[in-house]
Amino acid sequence: MAAIYGYLDESGALSDQLPYVAFALIVTRDPHRRELARIIKRVRQRILKKSVRQVPELKFHSSDKTTRIRVLNLLATKPIAIYAVVVEKGGKHIADSPDNNGQVAAALLDLVTLGPKDHLHLIVDKKYTKESDRERFNHVIREKAVMLGVPLVDIEHGDGRQYPPLQIVDFVAGAFHRKYAFRESFYTQVFQAKIKRESVKKWSELKKKKQ
Repeated sequence: MAAIYGYLDESGALSDQLPYVAFALIVTRDPHRRELARIIKRVRQRILKKSVRQVPELKFHSSDKTTRIRVLNLLATKPIAIYAVVVEKGGKHIADSPDNNGQVAAALLDLVTLGPKDHLHLIVDKKYTKESDRERFNHVIREKAVMLGVPLVDIEHGDGRQYPPLQIVDFVAGAFHRKYAFRESFYTQVFQAKIKRESVKKWSELKKKKQ
């Protein structure tokens, strides 16, 4: 059995006023994930402002363009695969619920290519504080995994301090969000060679699958 690790985060929100929300997944076969963790450490060393260098987590939305490019350039040199689902909301009001977010996250499983002996360990940026919400989110993803025959071993929720690669997937999700919501594609071009699959889905289509 080969362990595969996937780090998942989103940029934007289903409930905000922007027309798109982006969910991204970084997949690696490195059992220690040290190469990904080193990216954040190296970028921090290059940041001149002490106040920024000492923040608990680096985030795409609060970083300047130089920091964003540094993170993404380093990521582009690593043996990883990137998957993304971008939701076109169609002007609808969508609840930011565990069911809805789980539905979009589960759509990523449609895109991921795994070998016959691969087992996916999913690490998700901790969005929900209530355990019941996290369990509901997990349930939606597990149902989809069973339907697709994806060997999903476990789902963990944490933050970028516990799991530094979650800080990196935040930058990846942010790059996809900028591409669609703001028509800025130069961030995704930095790691274009690492994108295995990228899909734009209308919320109306995802909602039908949910029902």
